[in-house]
Amino acid sequence: GSEMCIRDSYYTIDKIQSIVIYNRRHSSYLYRAIGCSILLLNATDDILYQSPEITESKYYYRFDISPA
Repeated sequence: GSEMCIRDSYYTIDKIQSIVIYNRRHSSYLYRAIGCSILLLNATDDILYQSPEITESKYYYRFDISPA
């Protein structure tokens, strides 16, 4: 299916417009997100969405969801 669970609440991917991740502003943590990406999975671990890999340090990252 096209549902995913966040803290025991299920959502369909078409109900999510974007995901925003806020990075810590302390200089020693600013580069921790580099190399990471976001995966949204359903209950059977099928990938519903995969973000591009984070390649630069920012205070926040926004990923707009466009379901397949």
